[in-house]
Amino acid sequence: MKHSIPQPVIDVIQTLNKAGFEAFAVGGCVRDLTLDRTPKDWDVTTDATPEKVIEIFPDSFYENDFGTVGVKVPRFLATTPTDKEHDIVEITTYRIESEYTDKRRPKEVKFTTSLEQDLARRDFTVNALAYGPKDGEWQLIDLFGGETDLKNKIIRTVGNPEERFNEDALRLMRAVRFYAELREPE
Repeated sequence: MKHSIPQPVIDVIQTLNKAGFEAFAVGGCVRDLTLDRTPKDWDVTTDATPEKVIEIFPDSFYENDFGTVGVKVPRFLATTPTDKEHDIVEITTYRIESEYTDKRRPKEVKFTTSLEQDLARRDFTVNALAYGPKDGEWQLIDLFGGETDLKNKIIRTVGNPEERFNEDALRLMRAVRFYAELREPE
């Protein structure tokens, strides 16, 4: 799978690694790679705090409360307009979330140093996949059976479905969309 990851994303992950941090491609881009589809965007998760990410990538931006830093990289996405100089790789610090009081966003986000805790807070098993260097080798991290669910064309929540859908009501629509996408002819 490493050969499918664009060089700018590999560079971001390796730069974080060289600075002493874990870093993995995560979520939908890993799901799409597993399905042999071209990801529309790229997300990276790391144990580096947003402040550290900004220090490592000075030409970045941080405009949210959720630990996501946008890092400018050379253009590599086919969908990027030709008048744009950069693409963006979103880097989010491993996190855990408090209760969702508005059925859409967590009331509070806390950073953690645990990839496992970060993946456990995600919506569906197929989005709780991470891929990157671990123990010296690039590998798929699949703690919740997402790869098997993709093969079997199943959409399952990570953890209790009632809790996941009560946290964020939009997940109901996302589940239907992902299910339909998995059923599309290849």
